[in-house]
This record gives sequence, C-alpha cells and structure tokens, in this order.
Amino acid sequence: MDEGNLQETVVARRHPNGGGWVASSATVEQSVFVGPDAIVVDSAIVEGFVTVSGMAKISGHAKVFGYAKIEGEAQIDGHARVYGRARISGCAYVSGSSKIFGNAVLSGEATVEGHARLFGNCQVYGQARIGDYSTVCGDARVFGNARVLGRAEVFGCSEISDNARV
Repeated sequence: MDEGNLQETVVARRHPNGGGWVASSATVEQSVFVGPDAIVVDSAIVEGFVTVSGMAKISGHAKVFGYAKIEGEAQIDGHARVYGRARISGCAYVSGSSKIFGNAVLSGEATVEGHARLFGNCQVYGQARIGDYSTVCGDARVFGNARVLGRAEVFGCSEISDNARV
C-alpha cells in the first residue's frame, strides 16, 4: 500500500457543549465549548471555560485552560500551554513548550514556538514569529514579518514590526 494514501483513524466523539470532535485520548471538561468544526485530539487537555471554535485544532500534549479562546483555524500543539484570557485566532500556530497567558492575543498567521512566552496585554499578529526562549509581554506589539528569537525580551509599550529581527 502506498504510504501517501494512508489516513489516520482517530476514535472520537462529539462534545456535548458545542458538538465539536474530541478524541477518546483527549480530556475536555463539560464546561468547555468545542464548536462543531473544532477538534481536540491526541493527549490534549482542555479545562475551565475555554472556547474552541471555527476549525481550531488542539493536539499533542497541549493544555488549554481558564477562559482562553482558540478561534478560526488556529492550532495549539506540542506541550504548549494557553491560559488565562489569552486569545489565539486566525491561522496562528502555537507549538513546542510555549506559554501564552494573561490577556495576550496571537492572530493572523503568527507563530509562537520553542519555549517562548507571551503574557500581559501583548499582541502578536501578521506573520510574526516568536521563538526560542523569547518573551513578549506588557502592552508590546509584534507584527508584520518581525522575528523575536533567542532570549530576547520585548515589553512595555514596545512595537516591533515589518521585517525587524530581535
């Protein structure tokens, strides 16, 4: 059989609060809203009053809790943690051991990976990439094609944009 044609089979059920798909290997509390086109698979854990809507996907060993919102086509993967009132939307992607919390917003096609942290009221959007051990916090904004990598810290009312590299 051609391996390119193999399809993954996942045992899943519809979540009673919203009708989205939850794999039997995942843990999703009853208080969580999982919209009809959203999915939670692998060993992911979703707790509290989280909203997972649109075509969002939570997978791997990710944990989402508190009042977080995962919307659009956003994906949370790996060992990532999203909590507090954080909001992930658009086609944003969170992976690795990243942590996004507080009132942080990640949207557009932005990516957070590695051990990066976003918190406070920060906003990361566009095609921005935050990675490695970087931190974006406070009221900082990172957008456009900006990259914040290494052990960089962006905080306060800072703004990193266009093709900037930090």
